[in-house]
Amino acid sequence: MKATKLVSNLIPIFFSFFILLGEGQKVEKLTFRYGNFNIETSSRVSCDNFENFFSGSYKTVVIKDNNTLKEFADDLSHCKVSDSTKKIDVRLKVIITYHKKNNAVLCMDRFDNLILNNRSIIANQEILSFLRKQINK
Repeated sequence: MKATKLVSNLIPIFFSFFILLGEGQKVEKLTFRYGNFNIETSSRVSCDNFENFFSGSYKTVVIKDNNTLKEFADDLSHCKVSDSTKKIDVRLKVIITYHKKNNAVLCMDRFDNLILNNRSIIANQEILSFLRKQINK
């Protein structure tokens, strides 16, 4: 029983290091793609279908500033993996580009639910504020 509790407590820590370090890689760039958060849709927009659904109507912001990338990584590292799985209606998609590894994808809906690489995460106020600030400049 104690081993199970220990493992469940360690998962968020390992997840945080994975996100922060990108499997040992530095975050080189963040690409924000976002649509109107107030649009009602007849069906849920998934992370994978975001670009197709909002084709021609989403905005893109690219961030390469090291201080901003560090702030993002720090804020995201304080998020935890959720035990539940949610399907969200995506309005913001952030492509996290690492130095030599595959990209990670963070998606957010208009209710501040987050999914990172198809895993629900529990957002903290810092990451939500960071994401909102980047698209409201």
